Amino acid sequence: MAATRLVTVVGFFLWTLVKFGDADNVTTVHVPEGSPVELPCDLPQYDTQKDFLWVTINGENKKHFLRRFAGSPPDEFQLRDRNRTDISLVGPDFISLRIGNVRREDEGIYACMQPQAQGA
Repeated sequence: MAATRLVTVVGFFLWTLVKFGDADNVTTVHVPEGSPVELPCDLPQYDTQKDFLWVTINGENKKHFLRRFAGSPPDEFQLRDRNRTDISLVGPDFISLRIGNVRREDEGIYACMQPQAQGA
């Protein structure tokens, strides 16, 4: 099973509601559109030699929002929306997601994860 941390971003008028945590501990933060937000990712066994993803979840569908390939430098990653220049990875392991300018289309459920390697 992949290690996962869930984050929910829900838009309300000019505010965006951000929820993050796990099933036992969910934190909610209200963020005005146009403001920055940092979505923490606290994977207990993060491994730089495995792929790392931030995905958005809509029901059973997952779309990658950000992907860093195994062994890549912290500032080298692919975004689904290649026109965004306000997205970065921050924190000690560079796995927390920073959105510098929250937009209404950022609404959704986010999860950071590190899929298991094939055959593991």
